[in-house]
Amino acid sequence: LIAGLFGNNIGRSGEHTVTILGVAASAVLSAYVLYGFIEGSRGKYDENVYTWLTMGGLDFSVGFLVDRLTAMMMVV
Repeated sequence: LIAGLFGNNIGRSGEHTVTILGVAASAVLSAYVLYGFIEGSRGKYDENVYTWLTMGGLDFSVGFLVDRLTAMMMVV
């Protein structure tokens, strides 16, 4: 997002640096989450952000679920 919006201002090497740092940070955080599941110190994360639609007895919610499979897929 930063590289796309401010690309003209930060130059080509700045775009590359921002993009590489973003990917590296994502990889490190994903590995940290996976390590927590492998070690056993982290349980699954299941939270609803908001309810998108309520119709009768049905609730359609938007949320996040991070379990062992999700953590593995974030690393891969």
